[in-house]
Amino acid sequence: MGARWRRLLLGATLAAVSLAIAAGGVVVGAASAAPQAPSIAALQRQVGADAVVDTGAETHPKLSATVGAVVRVGNGRFAIKTADGRHAVVVRPQTAIWIGKQRGSLEQIKRGDAVIVLGRVGPRGNFVARAVRVVRPAST
Repeated sequence: MGARWRRLLLGATLAAVSLAIAAGGVVVGAASAAPQAPSIAALQRQVGADAVVDTGAETHPKLSATVGAVVRVGNGRFAIKTADGRHAVVVRPQTAIWIGKQRGSLEQIKRGDAVIVLGRVGPRGNFVARAVRVVRPAST
């Protein structure tokens, strides 16, 4: 599978996960009076805490998607809290970061942000991010 197809599959996966979260956010938002960030538990129910995406390529490692809340940012990485604990996420220069519908950077990620991270576990046990989507409540 060529690099172009892998990027296309990665983009399609992120779009599908974002759409699932957005659909859930509309339902949750309609039921509450004040806009709130979706809870981590709600996000995990929607996309699955440890959803695994098989790209179909034999030489390509499986990518994992995880959902959590940012608890610390700095030094080319950030830490997230998930239902099963705290995890370090390494952000590389080629990592695609999306804040809502716009491209972003690590410096724009804030403590308390809900994030969807797509990547793989690195050799040191850190989660190496391929793509990060920050989900913030819509401003009113």
